[in-house]
Amino acid sequence: MSFEQDLARGRGRAVLHLQSADQATRERYREPILYACCHSQRYDTQGESERSLFLLDVLEVTQDIAYYIPHLRAALSDSTLYTDQLFGLCARLHRRGHADIKTDLYAAAEQLVAQGNYDWDQSLLRLGTAEAWQKIAALLQQFPPHDPSDWHTDYLYREAQLILGRRVARHLAPRALVVEVLANQRENAQRDRDNRRDYANYGEYTPEELSHLAEAVPQTVGELQYWLFRFRQYPFPHNPAPLLTLTYHEDQRIAWYALLALGNVTDPRIRARALELLTDPETLLYPAAVRLLAHNSSDEDLTLLTNQLNLLLARGDEARLHSFGSHFREYAQINSDLLLTPLLLTLYDAILCPYRRYSFVKLLLARNDVPTWLLSECRYDCNEDIRALGGV
Repeated sequence: MSFEQDLARGRGRAVLHLQSADQATRERYREPILYACCHSQRYDTQGESERSLFLLDVLEVTQDIAYYIPHLRAALSDSTLYTDQLFGLCARLHRRGHADIKTDLYAAAEQLVAQGNYDWDQSLLRLGTAEAWQKIAALLQQFPPHDPSDWHTDYLYREAQLILGRRVARHLAPRALVVEVLANQRENAQRDRDNRRDYANYGEYTPEELSHLAEAVPQTVGELQYWLFRFRQYPFPHNPAPLLTLTYHEDQRIAWYALLALGNVTDPRIRARALELLTDPETLLYPAAVRLLAHNSSDEDLTLLTNQLNLLLARGDEARLHSFGSHFREYAQINSDLLLTPLLLTLYDAILCPYRRYSFVKLLLARNDVPTWLLSECRYDCNEDIRALGGV
């Protein structure tokens, strides 16, 4: 895998590569590094955080920060770039003493908030100063979010309290903003109490209730989905024949939910269905077959799953590879006695998603089978949970 690929995936391997490179090589990577600083290269844009800590490691190891600072200053007010990450990275550079960039951050925040862009405020708070919070609060008061009950301002206020203390955070914020936040907090607390009351017993079943539920197979698609979802959490208590039949349902969503429900059940017919699915890589249900094997494993599985994984890698099908990895994680958790380290290492290397990468590192640690080189990479990963596993 190339340096550019490791950088785009947020792997600590990119930092280690720069550490061992000479200065001329580091300078040849200026363009991809600057691109990574200014753009989102996340696999999951909703779930993954920005990568400013990882990118700070990258910049520091280049020993070439002076080259990047002017470009980062110029990029701050460009709303077409990844604002949250840029502000986070520049705030970290400022705090580390690499550049006095605070004034640029404030000026860019003023420009962006006037355009309705609020992607900068959480990262600007990383400056960790009373002045920064005062600036953020004043801008939010001057240019309030469109939704007055927006959680965003409430979250920032809580973060400011953690950084500066409750009294200082409250004193520095405009009174109207504090009143609004406190009103939202009271309303949200009441909503949480109502939800806890309404759903106190949701999804909890006695064995007798589960047995009765399993006997009453719904007929409509909507009811079937809801019914099958229950048995993803609880093992199906009766003969799984009805679930096996549903894995052939014409509606792919029903077939998918039925496969997930069967993942909790041990029965030779379930293994047979899994092997049937694995013969057809074109079917959308193909990755879920791994889940069926979790409670129906065999000594043949290492060879079988290795072949399936190699097939997916050869096809370059990232979506199915991600799904395969998700189900294999459960397989590996349940079958902790099987020799699965080669597969876990391959998935660690191939999967784009840092959250999945984290789960594979945890599984390797649980097996006491983590290579030293992998732990070294973990210390610089873009995912902070992976960094923690590496000892940082």
